[in-house]
Amino acid sequence: MVPSHHTVEEACDVLLGNPAASALWLAQTLRNAGIELKPGEVLSLGSFNAPVPPEAGTTISVKFIGLPCDPAATVNFD
Repeated sequence: MVPSHHTVEEACDVLLGNPAASALWLAQTLRNAGIELKPGEVLSLGSFNAPVPPEAGTTISVKFIGLPCDPAATVNFD
């Protein structure tokens, strides 16, 4: 597989109509599961583009540049 980089631009309303609505939904869903968000915690709402199902063999990496230590995560889809 050839490595690739994709850039996608979408209007921010693809996240439940407004990114703030997504954050509210997440906070309420976590609260219902007995998990409270704490002041200062960072939320990653996923994406500002419409979801696309990954194909088997896809690896997706993300780096949060600007956060302390520039944390990164990688997910492999088998």
